[in-house]
Amino acid sequence: MRACLVVTTTLAIATVSALAASASPAGSTPLMALRSDVTRAVASVRPAAAAPVGAAATEFLPPIVITVGRDVTLQDKLTMTGTVTISCGPFLSTSFSGAFIQITEPAGHTVAHASGSIPALICDGAPHSFAFTATANDVPFHPSTGQAQVFASACGTASDFTFQCESGQTTASVSIKM
Repeated sequence: MRACLVVTTTLAIATVSALAASASPAGSTPLMALRSDVTRAVASVRPAAAAPVGAAATEFLPPIVITVGRDVTLQDKLTMTGTVTISCGPFLSTSFSGAFIQITEPAGHTVAHASGSIPALICDGAPHSFAFTATANDVPFHPSTGQAQVFASACGTASDFTFQCESGQTTASVSIKM
């Protein structure tokens, strides 16, 4: 912001000075030579100046990729563990990252729900496997087939030093085992 103010002020002073000098015949000849030099200089940088701010520098991150492990293990009827593999970023530094897991299973005339989370992800662009624990929210679970939904998001500084956020989700069938 200060750089813009300095450049604008400098250009305003130069313009006023040039107008004052051009009023006399002796000052107009050197200004004509200066004008052609300035015109060439501006023309050589015009393509960069005409580009939208950040358009050329913004890195587009690949989407978050989430893969749920096929098996979820019941520790008891209310607690289960499993794994999920997530790749995000790459970020130079991560400001926020995490994943939320929800497991559902038909249970008679209702549906059992369990939820868990992964509080921090490694977002270096490579896939990383994370263990999670999900706790039942309502009715007990039994060995059966269920469904896992995973929502993941991350924000951080990309390699072009822009702050970016990304998110993703997936749903997969899981085998609930003892």
